[in-house]
Amino acid sequence: MNTLHILIGIPGCGKSTYAQTLAETTGGRIVSSDGIRKELTGTEEYLYPELDSKVFGIFHSRVSDWIKDTDVIADATNIHVKDWKKNIALCPPGTVAIAHWFDICPDIAMKRMEGRERQVPREVVDRMWDIMTKNRPHLADCFEEDRIEIIGEDEKT
Repeated sequence: MNTLHILIGIPGCGKSTYAQTLAETTGGRIVSSDGIRKELTGTEEYLYPELDSKVFGIFHSRVSDWIKDTDVIADATNIHVKDWKKNIALCPPGTVAIAHWFDICPDIAMKRMEGRERQVPREVVDRMWDIMTKNRPHLADCFEEDRIEIIGEDEKT
């Protein structure tokens, strides 16, 4: 059976870098909301919020299609419980779902974004961090305990 890796974290925490390493290790395919946004607009910049439903329609379609044949790495912020449940629901019975929780505070995420072409405003990062941390107690509602990986600030991402 295949594995769905759901990356959960704020912008700048290292999800996409981690996704590349995970893909190399597992042979899985990465579904990236930023990548899809770039396919549609030519940029990963969040310039067209009206495209969100299209971006995530494609995102979810790829998760659903690809998980049948290979491991899938869901590279998006995934900060809401509904995001986890939606991705898991797209999978065939027996699929293993693993949460990769990026416990990287906004200060460190903002520092990591320095020098990046795509910047996310601090107030957006802070708001996302608040939502994410409020949802942390619900990880156990969606993932088995041994399938929750916490990635801390001191780990290389």
